[in-house]
Amino acid sequence: MQTGANVEQTINRWIADVPEEHEKLEDAVDKCSAILIQTFKFIRSQIADQAGLFGESFFKLPMLRRLEEDMCKIELHGHHVQQHQKQQEQHEAELQETIAALDDVSACVQKLKQFAASFGSKKTSTTDAFSPPARRSGRQS
Repeated sequence: MQTGANVEQTINRWIADVPEEHEKLEDAVDKCSAILIQTFKFIRSQIADQAGLFGESFFKLPMLRRLEEDMCKIELHGHHVQQHQKQQEQHEAELQETIAALDDVSACVQKLKQFAASFGSKKTSTTDAFSPPARRSGRQS
């Protein structure tokens, strides 16, 4: 893409090439038409490149500023505040339950690791390791 100065120099060069003699009038009209078309293309290209910036500067940013101001003025009504508080309390209760369950699972994992470590340190035969546990008296399954 050419810069503004280069475009101006190019258009001036094209204008200088337009014949001024009366005999070459048709050629001059054709060249002037071509110059107008190319000038229009350059202008359209420049505007198209800047359209996003113009839209952002003159429309989007002011609209977002006004929207932000309006949203700061929004207040929840009593019903919505109560509903939000209930949801927050429910989420906090669920969080506490989940934390307790996670603590239980962590404790079980720790016990299993200790058992595996103590089981690995004892030298037992495979038959002892896989034999069923002895039944306790007083309880029947």
